[in-house]
Formats: sequence, C-alpha cells, structure tokens
Amino acid sequence: MNDPASGIADLAPLLASVGKQVLSVDDALATNIVHVPLCQQKWEAICGEIDSKRTLPGLLARTDEETRSRILRTEYFTRPAPGPTLTIRTA
Repeated sequence: MNDPASGIADLAPLLASVGKQVLSVDDALATNIVHVPLCQQKWEAICGEIDSKRTLPGLLARTDEETRSRILRTEYFTRPAPGPTLTIRTA
C-alpha cells in the first residue's frame, strides 16, 4: 500500500500566512498512520470550531476542497520512545 504524504506541504503556507509555523516531524519518522476515509465528516466537525481566521479551522476554511482533503485525509503519529514498527490503520 502506498501511503500518501502528510498534508504538511499544504498546511505550512497557510500557517505562515498568519505568522505561525508547523510543529511536526518528517513523515519518515511516523510510527503510526491512520487513513481518514470520511474527510467530509471530519471537515464538518471541524467547521463547528471556526471562530477566528487565525485558528486552524479558519485557515482550512480558506482552502479549496482538494487541498483541505490532502491536509485532513491522513493523520501521522510518532512514539516518544522506540516502539514496534510502522502500523497503518483505516479510521
């Protein structure tokens, strides 16, 4: 299974536009990946939190659907200590 790259490449410019930066590690360091098959439902839940154009939901609201999907479709997690090999799940 080919895993999509995280949405960091799309997210970084959004955050930079409001003076924020991505606090992340390289995708290669991810130990767990969760594919989010229901991006529209995830987006609808996030929309309930939009209260400022500087918050992440406000920034995502400015993007087109394709860009937003790339950002939301996969969640990457890293372990603070060494653990088992990469695990891939579908939410």
